[in-house]
Amino acid sequence: MASRDDSPQALLSRIVASTAFRESNGHAELLQFVCEQTQAGQDLREHDIGVALFGMEPGYDVAEQPVVSTTMEETRQWLKKYFAAEGRREMLRLAVPKGEFRAFFYEASPEQMAAAANEPSALERLWMPYFSNRRPNMLLHGSLDEDSMLIPEAYAAVQVALLFERHQARLQMAPASADIPGGANVILLGTPQTNTAVGSVECGVVERKLTEQGQVITILAAPRPEGIPAVVGFAVSEELLERALHQVGPEWPPFFRLTL
Repeated sequence: MASRDDSPQALLSRIVASTAFRESNGHAELLQFVCEQTQAGQDLREHDIGVALFGMEPGYDVAEQPVVSTTMEETRQWLKKYFAAEGRREMLRLAVPKGEFRAFFYEASPEQMAAAANEPSALERLWMPYFSNRRPNMLLHGSLDEDSMLIPEAYAAVQVALLFERHQARLQMAPASADIPGGANVILLGTPQTNTAVGSVECGVVERKLTEQGQVITILAAPRPEGIPAVVGFAVSEELLERALHQVGPEWPPFFRLTL
């Protein structure tokens, strides 16, 4: 797995692409503008930001029309939410000091990083039933016959296997026609054509089911083979799963269906 880019520009890109900022109105643009101008050595004033970014008339009264200061204060709150959730594992942090229009990058404290490290990530929470090794884990992949499978599905199966290896979890892989061991947790991977067990899908799907016997079933499927790597890429990405969990709630529910 590639190491995370901890440069200020990379951090800024992750922040504005996060769930909170993608759903906000104008806050990402303001944050980007302040960061760019700060890095360029510009001393920003509220009035100048209003004219340059919010379309205000030159000479407008900032006290009567506090759109910049109001949006900036909201942006500070969005930043706090980012670093409390999706960005809690960020080594580099970003703040805009109250009363200023200047970006300030700093390193998280050891206490902050330790707290984040001790908390399971969205990825770990998603796959915890499998990582615990309480039951056998089996991945049933799509296949053309008993001895061959399509390259996109083979690549995706390897990505899942590497994830399990990193977390020291056992995983048995077999074609979709194989018998499932009693009580095993199962991952169904493929398309409706190569693995009929995934059911009918019209787009990429990550789905979780729970049987009456307590078996966990995870479906990673797409309508066509070329869509499978993107589905699995989502299911093994800490960053993308953090965004998804931010929308779902504090924990993954026992039953869910995410369409990609």
